[in-house]
Amino acid sequence: MDKLIISKETTKSRVFDLIEERVIIPNKKHALLEFDVTMNVSECTNIVSYVKENFDIFIVLVTELPDKNVQIEKYFSYGIHAIYFYSLSEKYLKNQLEILEFISGIFPEGAVFIQSPGDKEIIELILGKKIIPIIPRCENEESELIDFIRNHHKFTGISLNYLKYIPIFGDNHMHYSLLDKIKIKMVLETGNLRQKLMVKNIDDSFNSSGL
Repeated sequence: MDKLIISKETTKSRVFDLIEERVIIPNKKHALLEFDVTMNVSECTNIVSYVKENFDIFIVLVTELPDKNVQIEKYFSYGIHAIYFYSLSEKYLKNQLEILEFISGIFPEGAVFIQSPGDKEIIELILGKKIIPIIPRCENEESELIDFIRNHHKFTGISLNYLKYIPIFGDNHMHYSLLDKIKIKMVLETGNLRQKLMVKNIDDSFNSSGL
């Protein structure tokens, strides 16, 4: 996973250079961003806005799965298009699945990814939340589980608008036609509008409750 680590010291010009070098030149259509834990909401939002202003790419936040819904709302407010969580903990699976259900109601369908244990029952639970499980690399076993995911009826029922341009399974999308680029632009603009409306609703909810 080729993620870009962003800290307080990372300048916008450095962000631009990193995306040019590791996203645009290799002809990718997504950037995986991981923000340092010391960065606040405003700093993260400013970086995401800057990337949107300069590149037509999908912005995927890479982070740990939090234990509170309010943290999910904070991540969503950054303006990201999708989110990729580090692995589930089988020990806290029940609570984490409840969090995932909340997440699936905020992010667009097919825009949430999470590393999953190689257990088919857990994979099915994740797919049931319309979230895409990602299997850590383990050669033959990984290939078998990826096939299991791709052929599962719960996976085929998930919108793949995002997965086509965020090849988490290692697929290569190296050639984009003019029509592809127009479709990407439309999906990005639709996602940006949806995100703005939902953030406004969240803000209004906080304001009406006096928070």
